Amino acid sequence: MDLSALETQLELGSSAGAPRPWAVLAPPSPPRRAKAKVHKKQRFGKKAARRAARASAAADPDAVARLHAGRDPSVSSLDPEVEEGNVEFKLMISTSNPIRYEQLVTQMKYRLAEGRGEAFYYIGVEDDGYPCGLDPQQLDASLATLRRMAAALGARAGLVERLRGAFGREAALVHVERNTREEVACIDLRVAVAGSTDSGKSTLTAVLTHGADGRPLLDNGRGRARMAVLRHKHEIQSGRTSSISQALLGYDADGQVLNYAGVAPPTPAEVCSAAARAVTFLDLGGHHSFLKTTLFGLTSMLPATLLVSHN
Repeated sequence: MDLSALETQLELGSSAGAPRPWAVLAPPSPPRRAKAKVHKKQRFGKKAARRAARASAAADPDAVARLHAGRDPSVSSLDPEVEEGNVEFKLMISTSNPIRYEQLVTQMKYRLAEGRGEAFYYIGVEDDGYPCGLDPQQLDASLATLRRMAAALGARAGLVERLRGAFGREAALVHVERNTREEVACIDLRVAVAGSTDSGKSTLTAVLTHGADGRPLLDNGRGRARMAVLRHKHEIQSGRTSSISQALLGYDADGQVLNYAGVAPPTPAEVCSAAARAVTFLDLGGHHSFLKTTLFGLTSMLPATLLVSHN
């Protein structure tokens, strides 16, 4: 509707002689499918945008020439990087930004998980596989940062070979592998926590097994800590445990608690892989309605110690 038609429909006078206010009409909102398409485009990351650019360039010979302009034709490129798998391409690794460093460590953890404990890093290689290469100082700094990232995850990074980069520069292939112990002598102690209702069993279990930055998770007096071990919605609403909840507490060879290290709580797999001694807490329900489940936990989980709490 154009402006003239809108002014025709909105009459400025009324029968009483009082002027009518202008009516502000909002533009029509786009349909739901159009909104979804917009959000989908916004979710494209840097690598997805590069893949789209390469796909469009492959159909246009001029775009291909622009893409490879300024590149060394004497070096051979690798296959483009894929999101899945245990192979990662990095042009250069820098530690100037601590937030970026944490992101790189998380990315390495994902690559190690994809490779079941090992990953391969190409340093000095762009995402499309072109070995741009680095200067010797930049390459050594990137390799040192990569080794520090691997050490933070309990892994080691070893240089496999140096690759020929563009215009006399060098790239590198690095093998990252998790540290494995020849003899695993982890002591596992199972402790069943039982007792009457509202005696603090779940809160005690959560405080002992959850934490960050070297400190345990403390309760605020209103049940915040027990939310870490409660599993079902009705348990959170009532504050009473109705199932068997297992929580792991790990110690290293020096007796330090592994659950409190790092900025985020470790997963049970990470605790088990690094622990020299582990304590598994079995949080059992205390209400008489869940007596059968409690007895099942006491008999099937084979606890070594029974901790009984009473209010």
